[in-house]
Amino acid sequence: MILGQSPATPAGAHPDRKGIRMLMTRAGDGRVSWAAASLPGVSQWFAPETDHAALPRSRQLFLAITEILINGRTNALPNLPLVGLRDAQLYEKPAATLALPNIMSAMLGGRTAQRRIAA
Repeated sequence: MILGQSPATPAGAHPDRKGIRMLMTRAGDGRVSWAAASLPGVSQWFAPETDHAALPRSRQLFLAITEILINGRTNALPNLPLVGLRDAQLYEKPAATLALPNIMSAMLGGRTAQRRIAA
């Protein structure tokens, strides 16, 4: 399995008086945390600076994907993340300014739509 890396991946949420606070981690691909993606007995390789959406279309990964499909392994990618333990810790991201329709999108790592005010 090839896992991407992004500086902010949703890892949970909790409400507070101001809205919803997102728990984020750098140990993920912007959509899925590495902890949630891990499967027992499945080898992992890490694609640095490649977020979830870029994984299937990144030409830089094609060699690694081909090697994994043919050989079950690759040397084209690291099998350990390039993120240190300190960077993998959870941190809070306030989401109090999100409109309700955008909260779920933000929790899943999507982009929120910007409201336009008619002139």
